[in-house]
Amino acid sequence: EQFIQRWHSALASEETADRVSEKMGGETSKQTRRRGDAETRRIEIPPHISLTPANSQSETPEQIAENLKRQLRQRQELRQLASTPLLCAMICALHRERRETLPSARLQLYWECINMLLNRRDEGRKIKLDDTYPRGLNEAQKTELLQSLALKLMRLNRSDLEAERVESHFDLELKNISLPATVTGKQIRDLFVDRAGLLREPVVGQIDFAHRTFQEYLAAKAALDEDSLEELLQKVTDDQWRESIIVAAGLARPKERVRLLNHLTKRRYGKAKTKKYLHLLAVACLETATKVDPKTRDRVLTRAEKLLPPKDDDEVTMVARAGNEIVPLLKYKSHYSADEAYRCIETLVQIGTNTAMETLVDYAKATFESEQDQYSIGRAIGRGWYVFEQSAYFSQVLSNLEIISLEKTQISDVSPLKTLTQLKKLILDLTQISDILPLRNLTQLERLHLSGTQVTDFSPLSGLTQLEVLNLSKTQVTDISPLNRLTQLKILNLSKTQVTDISPLSGLNQLEVLNLSETQITDFSLLSGLNQLKLLNLSRTRLADISPLKDLTQLKLLNLSRTQVTDVSPLSRLTQCQELDLSETQITDVSPLNGLTQLEALDLSGTQVTDVSPLNGLTQLKLLNLSQTQVTDVSPLKHLPSLKIYTKNDDKSKQWRAIGMKIADKDIQYFMHVMRMRSRNNSFPAP
Repeated sequence: EQFIQRWHSALASEETADRVSEKMGGETSKQTRRRGDAETRRIEIPPHISLTPANSQSETPEQIAENLKRQLRQRQELRQLASTPLLCAMICALHRERRETLPSARLQLYWECINMLLNRRDEGRKIKLDDTYPRGLNEAQKTELLQSLALKLMRLNRSDLEAERVESHFDLELKNISLPATVTGKQIRDLFVDRAGLLREPVVGQIDFAHRTFQEYLAAKAALDEDSLEELLQKVTDDQWRESIIVAAGLARPKERVRLLNHLTKRRYGKAKTKKYLHLLAVACLETATKVDPKTRDRVLTRAEKLLPPKDDDEVTMVARAGNEIVPLLKYKSHYSADEAYRCIETLVQIGTNTAMETLVDYAKATFESEQDQYSIGRAIGRGWYVFEQSAYFSQVLSNLEIISLEKTQISDVSPLKTLTQLKKLILDLTQISDILPLRNLTQLERLHLSGTQVTDFSPLSGLTQLEVLNLSKTQVTDISPLNRLTQLKILNLSKTQVTDISPLSGLNQLEVLNLSETQITDFSLLSGLNQLKLLNLSRTRLADISPLKDLTQLKLLNLSRTQVTDVSPLSRLTQCQELDLSETQITDVSPLNGLTQLEALDLSGTQVTDVSPLNGLTQLKLLNLSQTQVTDVSPLKHLPSLKIYTKNDDKSKQWRAIGMKIADKDIQYFMHVMRMRSRNNSFPAP
């Protein structure tokens, strides 16, 4: 899209310069290009492409560029073709020449592109023919020569060929073409490489087509012209021939087309995966096949419907390759599970057509059992942000969602979101956004994730008084005073930020989850008033005095790892605590913990603790991490029925097993639990 914008900007500059030059009696840019001016050739518009303006065109180059970018997002075949500057410029020129109406049929688009490069390059630039040009070569002969090379490459299962072999191939083909004897294979090769641009030489001595699509299209046309349908039928299971098969379905005569489709749907194949592949290939063929009898079409679609919904990522890709024709079979069904719906949505987004977008509407309106399911659906639909035409996608699809996830996308401007006032949950983690002012309109928001963004000014959040969950981790936030009005907040993540003053949180007495890990906070005294806290993460902070925590009797999970804590006696009243992380602290005495009878997991790794006998009354304890400690005697804990101990010391493991202790499996049980514990602590709780 950046190239398209630059191409049209260059065009606008050139047209403006021409108007001025003409008024002053000077030389136009077209004349300059014809003259071969080196400066003009620096413009990012390949010289193969004519810049002759389309007649009666009232739109500005910027408007034309936006129109093309919108089509590019909606049409997969366009996105595939626009893979190099030359081909992207060719599409820009074709789009402009046809007054912003590119061929809607895929095969017509391919042929228009080939024709533009093959036959209209010299016409557009009015280049005179010199002695190197193969005299007498007409349009049909050029096409036949290219087709023969394309088919040769396909038969060799190659995408490129040595230059000498290409010349030799053309020399042989020229014997069957009525041209002067002076025309050589090298001249033909140079014509297609240097003048037309349909072939290229990316590496010295190696020739390939400018785009694989051109090779596949021309090979299919050549095979049909040679009455070699049988050869194509033998290649249906070879993925290298897939696109040529689809092209052949569109170019074939009616009887050939029916035979091809019947071959794909009726033939018996041993492997289920092969059968699946061919049935979906048949659906893809329907897109190019302009005329198919109803019986054949119904059989193709019936076979394909049995393969849906996709069962995994590989099937999503396979089904998406079937293209727009399979979209009606991907409509939402009320019995779909969230996973099935998710994969259908992914498929529709990959297909990326207008019909696919319209089909997503019912998925956006659907409700699923859990919030996690709704989040997954919102994430899948959110990925269509840059695929579909934005205004239509917002008004038709996103407007039906209460949860949208755009995490890990390239979104940088959230202003389009301001109209989605129904939103309750918005996930923008790891995006490029820096300005959240447009979000102030989303007054129904209950959950907002901004982790890893470039936002510095959070004042627009002050009016979002319905917020219950806010993730600002890994942001540039320093001033959290705008949060003091968010009295409904229950979950707040400020980890890995530059926050030093948490006094604005003093009135947020509904907070249940607070993550302040890896911050520079020194004064934690106000935590004493947040007596509804159930999860508190102060890991890797400057915390030394934990007396403000003594009245937080609702705490169930507390992470004090890698802090300066030495005395845990203030924790003695936290009798509801179930998980406690004291790893890599300076504590030596765990006796204050003997009353924490609900404790299930305790991490003492890397501490100075030597005596664990005070823990012998913790009958609910299931996991105890004693790695990198001086503890040697664990016999006082033998009677704890569910306890498993983890240590990295193999000798200790053997000794403790010998007295009947259970040792946690380091690869499964312990680490699974610790990963769960740390993910809840050190990152944000999953939506």
